[in-house]
Amino acid sequence: MQTLEQMVALRAHDAEFMAWKLATETTGAYINKNMFSVRMFSFPTATARNDVEGRNALLDHALRSVSVDGLFLQCGVGLGRSINFISSIVAREQTIHGFDSFEALPIERPFGRGKQEFSLGGELPRVNENVRLHKGWFDQSLPEFLKQNPQPIAFLFLDADDYKSSRTVLSSARDRLVPGAVIVFEEYFNFPGWEQFAHKAFQESMAETQLQYEYIGCAPRHYSVAVKLFART
Repeated sequence: MQTLEQMVALRAHDAEFMAWKLATETTGAYINKNMFSVRMFSFPTATARNDVEGRNALLDHALRSVSVDGLFLQCGVGLGRSINFISSIVAREQTIHGFDSFEALPIERPFGRGKQEFSLGGELPRVNENVRLHKGWFDQSLPEFLKQNPQPIAFLFLDADDYKSSRTVLSSARDRLVPGAVIVFEEYFNFPGWEQFAHKAFQESMAETQLQYEYIGCAPRHYSVAVKLFART
């Protein structure tokens, strides 16, 4: 059995471990600079970087923070657990629209995940009655849906994993996002290279709009962040 000293020495030369450690440090610095006064949602029983309870508490807070009427969307549904959680909180008459290919992604995912992880082979997951699923790639299914549904977007849960998909969603939704709307990012920070994924896509998208945003919460033991939009002054 390895001694504690040996384990520490091995970790010191483990590049993957150090990459994750650095990601946590840069995330902590970002929180200290940009989110020091926002609500933090975490649970002491959470496993490292997988605080689903904290993420769900953040989702609940975000949903209660919406202050405009409109569409409720989730881009990236996977197994359907989070969209079912969201749909169980909102009013029964509120439809949650979920967008996903339910197939292998065209590119590798962050965190070393393969293209096939969470793929349902094109099959749809079981969802609650107030959920409507839209099967297809974001660049096809989302613009078509928005063309047929002219309402503003009141709530968007973005779980797109990679930069390109996140950018596609935010670009498609840009003209429908209005003051009072809330966006939750499933994977915003706290993983290696986080600055190049949804965070980058969001910052670029905001620079192209007449909107500003404020952070309203995060799950510091997970990856998730919530923002609320308001008019640029």
